[in-house]
Amino acid sequence: MKIFSNVVLFCLASLLMFNACGNNGMLDQDREICNNNIDDDGDGLIDCGDEDCVGAFNCLTASEICDNKIDDNGDGLVDCDDEDCANFQDCDPNLGWIEISNFDGSIEDFMVIEDQMFVVGEFTERENSICIWSTILTNNSFDDNTNSLGGSGIRELTFFDDQVYGVGSFFSNGSGGVVIWNGTSWDVTGPSGVNKRHSSIYTDETTLYIGSEQGIVSSKTKNSDFEQFPASLGENIVYSILEHNGTLVVAGAFVDAVAYWDGGSWQALGGGANNTIYKLIEFQGQLIAAGNFREIGGKDIFGIAAWDGTSWSSLDGSVIGIYDSIRDMLVYEDELYVAGNFDVIGDVDVKHLAKWNGSEWSSLGNDFDDLITCIGVYNDRLYAATSGFPATYLYRLNL
Repeated sequence: MKIFSNVVLFCLASLLMFNACGNNGMLDQDREICNNNIDDDGDGLIDCGDEDCVGAFNCLTASEICDNKIDDNGDGLVDCDDEDCANFQDCDPNLGWIEISNFDGSIEDFMVIEDQMFVVGEFTERENSICIWSTILTNNSFDDNTNSLGGSGIRELTFFDDQVYGVGSFFSNGSGGVVIWNGTSWDVTGPSGVNKRHSSIYTDETTLYIGSEQGIVSSKTKNSDFEQFPASLGENIVYSILEHNGTLVVAGAFVDAVAYWDGGSWQALGGGANNTIYKLIEFQGQLIAAGNFREIGGKDIFGIAAWDGTSWSSLDGSVIGIYDSIRDMLVYEDELYVAGNFDVIGDVDVKHLAKWNGSEWSSLGNDFDDLITCIGVYNDRLYAATSGFPATYLYRLNL
């Protein structure tokens, strides 16, 4: 019995040493100590949340938390990959679309930064509580902005020079359309050189571009103020800005709907389109334009088209519906997702949302009655915002 007790004590001591030592049993300051609630190795992960502690004795007793992107029980599996989460609702790939919140105005954009997703738009309430223009989603929890702001809302976001920039229509302190998130609220004083309402924003990481509701594009670097391009696009909204193959391209409700900057003026790209283009995006090396046009580059193409550097072409069919309009697009795992107000795309029956894999269209299994204003991906889930009366609804689908 004494020999058995000594063996047990030796084993327990060895397990405890594993919590604080490297493979050779010596104290290793570069490894996480797994039971002291301290980030010992400075990687931002503490105790059982650190991969150093996979297999540590005290880390094998916990259950996995299924939505925090941490290996809580130390078995090397995170969230839905862990068998502990087999019965967790959000881990069910067959769950389908679920409604997660509602707003009193439209959602205009999503943007993911690290482990959070910004949700912005023209709303002032979420689920009947104050939520002015923005809320931040962290896993399944919302942090609503309750600071009073003048104007009508935020249209689009981007991340530039370690700051979150937003554009829209603002009336406070003469910011004229650009706000900056200071970590807790929106700074409506905005940067200098801006005095108009803005509807689009884009950065190539060295330069920040904004497009106004009056057809004016402006830009700034990290060390300069905004300056307007010397030529305008007329008195109409610029909805989207993108750099494609080294050329700045813009789209909107102006004449020709899509144009590029030749160094001195704006020129129609490939002959332009006959109606509004809401979104530009790159997909598999091509420039994709989407909106509610019925002709682009002189061709009968409805709603969405691809530019290969020489001409516009269809993506295996047109958009069909009451308004034939695509409002937003994103690329996820080399597939193109499109959303808007349409019932058919490429001969496939859909409800305002579809996916293109490069050769064919498919449905996402939704049955939304209202148009979709924007889509986003966060934590391997697709988010879609519908716009209707009396509310805007936010839905989520496990991918």
